[in-house]
Amino acid sequence: MAQIIENIDEFGITQKRRLIKMSAADIISIVQEYQNLKLHNKSYEYVKQKLNEINLFVVEDV
Repeated sequence: MAQIIENIDEFGITQKRRLIKMSAADIISIVQEYQNLKLHNKSYEYVKQKLNEINLFVVEDV
């Protein structure tokens, strides 16, 4: 499960960007998705385009 970590400055204000701490299972899942695309298509640009078209979701710890 992923964990979202809020970036808070010294004044206690939440910043626009957040960190996402991912588990090994999350990373492996994303790599597997990439490998599935890469297996059938050798072009980097094609794989990049396909990955940009799909939504990758990582579950957040609550």
